Amino acid sequence: DEALKIFKQYAKRDNRIRIVDQKNMGLVYAKNNGVAAARGTYILPLDSDYMIAPNCLEVLHKIITTTDYSVVCPAGVKFGRKNELWRLPKVNKINMYSWRNAIHNSSLYPKSLWEKYGGYNTELNNQTLEDYDFWLSFLDDDKKLTRTKLPMFFYRLKPKAESRNHSGSNK
Repeated sequence: DEALKIFKQYAKRDNRIRIVDQKNMGLVYAKNNGVAAARGTYILPLDSDYMIAPNCLEVLHKIITTTDYSVVCPAGVKFGRKNELWRLPKVNKINMYSWRNAIHNSSLYPKSLWEKYGGYNTELNNQTLEDYDFWLSFLDDDKKLTRTKLPMFFYRLKPKAESRNHSGSNK
């Protein structure tokens, strides 16, 4: 795989690109190290099976900078084996604390709050709960979370053997 070599070539041409090359220690460590290396004010994690609409960052940024929301989640569409709106419950404490995650992991939030909450919990490494636990930190701190009405996030459903998210959970 020549991916790292290609990424390094891009980084040489654009100083905004930073490469975090590390031993595979699991998803949570990769996310934490990536966010720690980021120089921006806001973070929007994207996994390899996700895509966002061309205007997604602009829309999310406008919401987070003009409202009192601390997390802005783009509504989504699942595609692959079938195409459908990704139906998540209403964003509120009752749903979130009842194991009905209303915010997926590709949501925009301030890096300063990631620092305040200590990042993603490494005890949840590779358990697909790191973002859920992270969002609960926001709720515990009385921060407001929201989701856009229009879908701007696209989640590719992969065959079961290739994806830890095939189970139909809200992750």
